[in-house]
Amino acid sequence: MLHALKKFIPRSFLQFYHASLGYVACIVYGNPSHNMIVIGVTGTNGKSSTVQFIAQLLTDLGEKVGYTSTAGFSIAGNAVENRMKMTMPGRFALQAMLRDMKRAGCTYVIVETSSQGLAQYRHVGINYDMVVFTNLTPEHIESHGGFEKYKEAKGMLFSHLTARAHKTIEGKRIPKQILVHSDDAHAAYFANFPADAHVAFGWQHYAGKGVYAQEISQDADGARVEVQDIPVYWHLSARFSRLNALAAVATVHSCGFALVDVLVASEKLRDVAGRFERILVGQPFAVIVDYAYEPYALQALFASLPPHTGKVIGVHG
Repeated sequence: MLHALKKFIPRSFLQFYHASLGYVACIVYGNPSHNMIVIGVTGTNGKSSTVQFIAQLLTDLGEKVGYTSTAGFSIAGNAVENRMKMTMPGRFALQAMLRDMKRAGCTYVIVETSSQGLAQYRHVGINYDMVVFTNLTPEHIESHGGFEKYKEAKGMLFSHLTARAHKTIEGKRIPKQILVHSDDAHAAYFANFPADAHVAFGWQHYAGKGVYAQEISQDADGARVEVQDIPVYWHLSARFSRLNALAAVATVHSCGFALVDVLVASEKLRDVAGRFERILVGQPFAVIVDYAYEPYALQALFASLPPHTGKVIGVHG
């Protein structure tokens, strides 16, 4: 019924309605994002893992952290499963979580920000300080009416970044920063939005400010990686997981933490549950569970299987 009614309601009115709710929710809960450093993560794949990796690094470096993601929510270390069946909670639920994070003493908040959430203006009541772009592939586009509109919906987060005022926390002015995966074909689109700083991350080196890495060797448990010529071992089996780790390292380093300290903390990262998760019960073969279900994500999943893998059986549904 509601879906049918929407066809007769002008799009401009729906946009005004959604945005108004976002601002009202922000006021009702006391504009909590203004007192914490807020990091938004968007992209087609890798958002949830990147969010949790950022949270793990910041926590290991002594910060109190809150986050919202497809996989779950966490307030100062108290994590619960996301049972809402949506990546980005509704405006009032999201602002209520931000208020609880503020009350718990969180200094950093990471918000997995989806294109659907952006299209419904769930982000407007949040004052972001950093936004991170992971990648963009033609998936989840049905509700947006095409790939270009999907990309533009993602871009709403980046234009919103500087639409809100800079914060001053503990006497320090917090810069507005954009971080992009420079290996992605659409990186330039997101890097062209205004910000105080633009930071790139990836496997290939580009001119400009960035955090770059190369893989030296790989085994069944992870890989030895050099990040800015600093060697580390990441216990992350899939290459896409290591890219998410690199995104998290670049983000936390851009928060002002020394790169060497961030990299020491990064060696404690482990695969996120449901993302290239190995199930070991003593059988003479490996079983891997992964959330991937779209073509590009499945391609990345199979490409991450260990070298010399024999017969592969995929179970999908």
